[in-house]
Amino acid sequence: MCRWPVPRARRPATPWVRDGTRAHHGRVQAIRNAVAERIEVLDANFLAALNGYIQVAAARQEEGLQELLEAVRDEVLRQVAKRLPPAARYTRVDSGSVRDAGAPPAARGT
Repeated sequence: MCRWPVPRARRPATPWVRDGTRAHHGRVQAIRNAVAERIEVLDANFLAALNGYIQVAAARQEEGLQELLEAVRDEVLRQVAKRLPPAARYTRVDSGSVRDAGAPPAARGT
């Protein structure tokens, strides 16, 4: 007779995912959780390497991989920005442009 608990088979994280929307939200949440667990060790070197991988994925036209890597990069930057004081925060806007999110509109020139 076994005295140790028998490990159960692990279920997939989201076995109910059937459509692209739920799968996307599951992936976004997984990225958020992974980044949140490791945010203390994700530094400029990590971002530089990640940007290099993004460029390689783009050159090889691996759109799925490129999108995933960009999602990781965006989440790292989002979580780092949350830790900054409001005056120092920057927000990524469409097509890679960046605007100052902490300054009042007059100071941003808008």
